Amino acid sequence: MDLVASFTHDVETALAAGKKVTIITMDVQDAFDALLKKRLLARITKQGWPKNLFLLINSFLTERKVRVWLEQVTTREHPITCKTPQGFSLSPVLYMLYLVELLSEDTSLRFGYVIECAGKARAVAKHIRGLVKVMQGPPVYAMRKAVTICVLPSLLYGTEACAHLGWHVTQIKKILTVATQRIIPAWKTTPVTALYHETGLPSAMAALKEAKLRFALRLQSINTIHLFTKRIESSIIVKRRDTGSRQRAKTKVQQFGLLIPPIPRSILESLWYTTDYRIDPMEGTDKKTAVKAFNIWWENLYTNQKIWMCIDSISVIWGMRANASMSLQWVFNNCYKAMKDNDIRVKWSPGHESIEGNEAANHFADLSAKKLSWDTGPVS
Repeated sequence: MDLVASFTHDVETALAAGKKVTIITMDVQDAFDALLKKRLLARITKQGWPKNLFLLINSFLTERKVRVWLEQVTTREHPITCKTPQGFSLSPVLYMLYLVELLSEDTSLRFGYVIECAGKARAVAKHIRGLVKVMQGPPVYAMRKAVTICVLPSLLYGTEACAHLGWHVTQIKKILTVATQRIIPAWKTTPVTALYHETGLPSAMAALKEAKLRFALRLQSINTIHLFTKRIESSIIVKRRDTGSRQRAKTKVQQFGLLIPPIPRSILESLWYTTDYRIDPMEGTDKKTAVKAFNIWWENLYTNQKIWMCIDSISVIWGMRANASMSLQWVFNNCYKAMKDNDIRVKWSPGHESIEGNEAANHFADLSAKKLSWDTGPVS
């Protein structure tokens, strides 16, 4: 949905500047059936895609077979030399690569692949209703979890690009009402507010607001070269009294970018592997044995120029071994630079086992957590 949201932003920017936008939509009948393997591979090679992607697509389209299944009868397999499977997530991507040359002459043209998400959520909600109708059906908590995992993500997919119009909110509200009525035994005349309260599900407006905040957080945490990074910044005023300041937010992406204060963005860099990045920090031992081994190692440790980082979190150690999460990438990047410039090693220190330095670190962390205010910047 990043491309759709970017397209919506560009359209809103053009309309705010007094320009006109013309959109032409087309549908190609039996598009996936006309895709030829050799021609697609030739175009992928011409477009300069990497070799591993070429081999993946070649393997995916090689020696394909189809058969027809009807009731209890299945025909024998027939080899095919073209087409891609309907409903497979890779098929529309391959078809876009297949047709990209049609739009290469005019770079101002764009095309996309759209899926109706509200219909998917409605189908799942009706399926849940069928499960509840069964005698001695599933418990309420299981149905609520099914709605949370299956219905809500499908229903809210792409809300960052929509306009949150009245009809859109009404459509979401209808599907959520159907889902809540099937979670608990309720009459059709039961007030919708009571259904949301009893099931613990958010209303349509609350769900949209939560999705908006998630998207706003993502806008502040994406990498520096992402297509949203420049779009969330408003243009600078070059005339009038407010020269030098930024214009007010005119698009939905710019409005979302102002909901959350800026945070350090992730930087796309090549992976940095340590010499022991594949070795288990616990070294295949239990916690008690590791504590004894750590104490012996600590007693025999002699003073030299080498710096040891004793960490009690396995996830942090794996993050320092080229498995850092996107949200904490700035922390590990600073750690990588320090480890490159100095002789710094990492050692696992089992937590909550009366190790002197570890217990002191936990004590200081508890004191900091109990403060009414604390530093939320990179220094903390």
